[in-house]
Amino acid sequence: MGDAQTVVLDLAHAVEVKAAHGVELSAPERVLSDLAWIDITVAPNGFLGWLDMSSADRLRETATALAAVGATQVGELVAQVFATVGLDPATMTDEVKDDLVEGLSAEAVVRLEQLGDAMFDLTEDYMARCHAYAQTHGLAA
Repeated sequence: MGDAQTVVLDLAHAVEVKAAHGVELSAPERVLSDLAWIDITVAPNGFLGWLDMSSADRLRETATALAAVGATQVGELVAQVFATVGLDPATMTDEVKDDLVEGLSAEAVVRLEQLGDAMFDLTEDYMARCHAYAQTHGLAA
C-alpha cells in the first residue's frame, strides 16, 4: 500500500470512473469523491479554482463530507473561504456563487491564496483521515 494520499486519490479516480459509467455511487463513495475533489482542485488552483470549478451542491457536499471524517482543520479553512467570498452554504445557488466569485476584491483573492497555502500544510493529516474513512467503509484495505 502506498501513502494515504496516493491511495485516496487512486480510490477517488476509481469512484469517478464508476460514476462516469452510470453506476450509482454508495454514500461512502460520494463522500470519498467530495473529499478528494477539494484536494485535487485546491492543490493546483487554490481555493479560487475550487470555487470556480465546483457547483454550489458540490461545495455543500464537500463541507458535509469534511465533517463526516472529522477533518475539522480543513473544515475551518472552508468556512473561512465561504466567509471571505460571502457564501452561505445553506442557501447558495450556482448563480449566486458565480457572481460572488467573479466580483471578488483583490484582497479577497489574496486571502483565498493564503487559505490555499494553509490547506497544503494540512494535506498529510487530511489524507490520513480520508484514508481511514475509506478503510472504515470498506473502500480500502
